Amino acid sequence: MSADHKFLDQAIDPLRRLTQRTVVTYDKYLREEWNQNRRNERLRSSWDQHYRWMDESLAETIYTLGEERNLKRGEINLALVGPGISPVCNEIRQRTVNLCLSQLRSIVVIDFSQSVVRSAIRNLVEAGVPEERLYGMEYDVTNGISTAYGYYIEQLLREIHTEDQFIEMTKGLAATDMEWLKGQFLATTMRMEEQGLIAPPEQLLGGGDNQSRTLRLTVGGQPLPLHLASYQMVVAGTGAADEAEIWERLREVTSDPSRGARPSGPETDAARWQAYRRIHKFIAMYNTEVAVLTVGAMVNDNPDVTVKLFTDVSTVYRSPAYGEMNRLNLDTFEHRLEEDGIRTAKTPGDKWDDDPNHSHLVYEIECKRFSED
Repeated sequence: MSADHKFLDQAIDPLRRLTQRTVVTYDKYLREEWNQNRRNERLRSSWDQHYRWMDESLAETIYTLGEERNLKRGEINLALVGPGISPVCNEIRQRTVNLCLSQLRSIVVIDFSQSVVRSAIRNLVEAGVPEERLYGMEYDVTNGISTAYGYYIEQLLREIHTEDQFIEMTKGLAATDMEWLKGQFLATTMRMEEQGLIAPPEQLLGGGDNQSRTLRLTVGGQPLPLHLASYQMVVAGTGAADEAEIWERLREVTSDPSRGARPSGPETDAARWQAYRRIHKFIAMYNTEVAVLTVGAMVNDNPDVTVKLFTDVSTVYRSPAYGEMNRLNLDTFEHRLEEDGIRTAKTPGDKWDDDPNHSHLVYEIECKRFSED
């Protein structure tokens, strides 16, 4: 950044010390699993199709927003939430940068990983977005719940060594209370901080401390209202790295007789199918809580914003052949936002093959405040 570059007054998240465990896990996922799946020859065309769909929708929304609100592109403030380390030439095409993004008034790059924010900004600058129009913001859209979720999963799996133990553990998952989980997060992380187990994270971004954790942004005290917030991240995927530990433990205890794997047969097959269903009920409950929380915060702090989500809503299993299971409770999501005065409009996307053993059904979801008239 140039010496005279301006920064957000709300650039630094006060939760950053407490969410470092999740940030480290996420950064590792981007470097390893995401990179591996993105380069997989068998999956590449599906990834390309998924990202092309995201890109076309983003460009179309910017055009439509300008027409509906009589805004020139140079008047639009855009937030890219969870853009990954290199959004251009993945979910954003160079053509969209040239025709749209480079002409916007400002782009706020939001992620709870400062290294991801810095990398994405560098990528956008290299693609042609003027540096002075870019602002970095560290912000955990889950309000720390993703870290609580990770600690909880780690705690659950600690004493699971056999398939019978694993099956029994899944029976309590769906009864997990999210408010209780948030309390666990605060208690656990504060205790770890008091014991000196949480090292102060390196600060890579400039700007002010966001003590009130607001998305009502300012630069030098001047308002920067967001007109469009595009969630490049998968809202129903903020816990995926920790969920991978559940699936890995399931694989271990079901494939090794010495670890208590049940003998094959109809009864075992039924028990495993039920375990999958319970796990997905737990995952969908968590993802729905996160989605409601982040959309509500964005719209309430930016009353004129249009929020775009590109997210999977279910997993379709090929191996094992269990078919479709929810990752997001759409009805609950819509109902809770409607109660907060926010309307949603969802459009089914297509099947996204992002893994050799399963695919995801994805949706484009638009959220905005109900108009007064």
